[in-house]
Amino acid sequence: MSEVREPPRETISLLLTSVIASIALTEAIIKYQEIVSNTNSPTLMQATAYFIIFLTIWIRFIPGNIAHIRSLERHPTCSVYTWLLDVSIIMFESMILTFMAEPSSRGMPIFFSILILLLVVDISWGIIMFEGINKGTRPKTETLWLKLNIPSVILSIFPVLSSVLGYEAWFGPTSIYSMGFLPIFFSAMALIDVTGSSQDWFGRHAPSRLPKHHIDKFMRMAIDEAQKGLGEGGIPIGAVLVRDNSLLGTGHNRRVQDGNPIAHAEIECLRNAGRIANFKGTTLYSTLMPCCMCAGAIVQFGIKKVIVGESRNYEGARTFLESCGIEVVDLDNGECRKMLERFIKDNPNVWSEDIGTFT
Repeated sequence: MSEVREPPRETISLLLTSVIASIALTEAIIKYQEIVSNTNSPTLMQATAYFIIFLTIWIRFIPGNIAHIRSLERHPTCSVYTWLLDVSIIMFESMILTFMAEPSSRGMPIFFSILILLLVVDISWGIIMFEGINKGTRPKTETLWLKLNIPSVILSIFPVLSSVLGYEAWFGPTSIYSMGFLPIFFSAMALIDVTGSSQDWFGRHAPSRLPKHHIDKFMRMAIDEAQKGLGEGGIPIGAVLVRDNSLLGTGHNRRVQDGNPIAHAEIECLRNAGRIANFKGTTLYSTLMPCCMCAGAIVQFGIKKVIVGESRNYEGARTFLESCGIEVVDLDNGECRKMLERFIKDNPNVWSEDIGTFT
C-alpha cells in the first residue's frame, strides 16, 4: 500500500494563484487582439496604453505574490492563520487583476478605478505585515514594492478625479497624461521592481532562518539523542521536552532496539519525562516532524508548541497539529535532514516500517 499524503499548502496556493493569473492575462490578450484586428478602431491607441499598464502591473504582482507564498511557507514561525490571511489577499488581488483585463484591453476609463483599488489593497496588506515582521512571525518582506505602489496610486487618481472635476483635457482617460505618461511610468516601475526583486522571484527559495535565540541548546540535545539512537543501530530521531528553560525529559526512537512499534522518539521522551500533572507551558523539540501517532499524544497532553528539526524527509502531521491550535516551528535544519536522509537511503525497509508504509 502506497503512502497517501495531503498536498502541501504551498502547492495549493501556487496552483490557485497561477491559474487565476493566467486567466487574467489570457483574457486581456484576447480582447486586445480583437481591438488590434479592427484597424479602424478609434480606441486602438487608448487600448494599447491601458494594456501596457495592465501588463506591467501583472508582471509586478504575480511573480511577487508567488515569491511571497514560497518564502512564507518556509518561514519557521509562520502560523496557518498568517498563511490563510496572505493567500486570501493574494486571491483577492488576482481576481481584481482578472476584472482589470477587459477594461484595459478595450481602453475603458473604469480601468483606473479598478487599478486604484488593487494598489490600495496591496498597500494595506504591506502595512498589515509590519507587526508580524517585527514579532518574527513573518519573513522579512522586500519593501521595494510598497515604495513603488504609493506613487503609483497617487498618479492613478488623477484620471479619475479629472473626469469628475472636468479637467479631462489635462489628465482625463484620453489625455496625453493617461495614454503617454502613465504607460511609461508604470513600465519604469515594473523595470525597477523586476531588477530589485528578481533574486526572490526565480529559483527555489531557501528556508527562512529563525532569529538566533530560537536555535538553542535543546535542539542540540534532540540531535544528540538522535545520534545516540543511530549509534545503537536504531533510527536517528530524537526528542526533548522543556518547560521554562528547564529540561523535563529526553528520548530517541527505540523501535528497532526494543522491537516496540510505538517507541518513537516523542513517545519515549514523554515516557522518560515521567508523570507530569500539567503540561502547560511545555515545548517539545523533535528532530523530525511528528507522525500522526506522536501528534495525537502531543494534542492529548496539551503541549502547545512543537519545534522540529526538519520535515523534508517526512511531512508528518503538521496540518493536524496546527488545526488543534498547536504552534509548529520547522527549523529545516541541515544536520537533522542529512542524518535521517542517509539512514533512509541505507535502510529503506526499516524506515517504511517506522512510518507505517508497506509495499
